[in-house]
Amino acid sequence: MANQLALKLASNIRTTLNDKFASVEKMTALSVATLVDPRYKEMGFCSANSAQAAVDRLTRECANIIPPPSPPPPSSPSSSQVSSEQEDNLWGLLDSHVGTQRVCNSSASAIAEVQ
Repeated sequence: MANQLALKLASNIRTTLNDKFASVEKMTALSVATLVDPRYKEMGFCSANSAQAAVDRLTRECANIIPPPSPPPPSSPSSSQVSSEQEDNLWGLLDSHVGTQRVCNSSASAIAEVQ
């Protein structure tokens, strides 16, 4: 753009658009929608602070939705029989291993889910 008038017009348009849409990143619904869209994630934000604020809002909302973990069931007398059957079954062994490593609070679960 060699023309001085065109440069001034472009500058005014940029300033006006920035002023008009500056609050869009602070709107909860729009910022969370941008964050969960796989095409944009955090790249859809103009500032890193706005992106981090959206991540924090989404994490808090997920923590409110995720139910607290239930305590493990008490051991029964036939648990040795069940465990020996699970050792023979690869999927049963993996399921029991994953079950013992569950996260114990909803905040940690929400952080893992958002990440």
